[in-house]
Amino acid sequence: MFLSPTHLDVTTTGAAHGTVRVAAVGEIDMGSAPRLHRAVLDALVGRPAVVEVDLAGVTFMDSSGINILVACRQGAGDARVRVVNAAPQVLRVLTVTGLAAVLGLSPAG
Repeated sequence: MFLSPTHLDVTTTGAAHGTVRVAAVGEIDMGSAPRLHRAVLDALVGRPAVVEVDLAGVTFMDSSGINILVACRQGAGDARVRVVNAAPQVLRVLTVTGLAAVLGLSPAG
């Protein structure tokens, strides 16, 4: 069985006041989740106060994405890792799993 590669673009930008934003666009699954993980880990190297993971452009996320977000949050040390701008389908997954509040999202998004 051949699995086609999943398209995921990840960009990192520094923001003011010790916040770094990692934005993902595309699908987060077993094949692409390591890209997001690496980007968040790279952002944490600079010891920011906050790393925002912007998921507005994510069209699909499976348990691989959930695992990466939890691992990044747990491994962040003194930094705070939070999800922002979750697309509706991603927010639904995070809400059903009980992780929306843990990752900094309100029930309304």
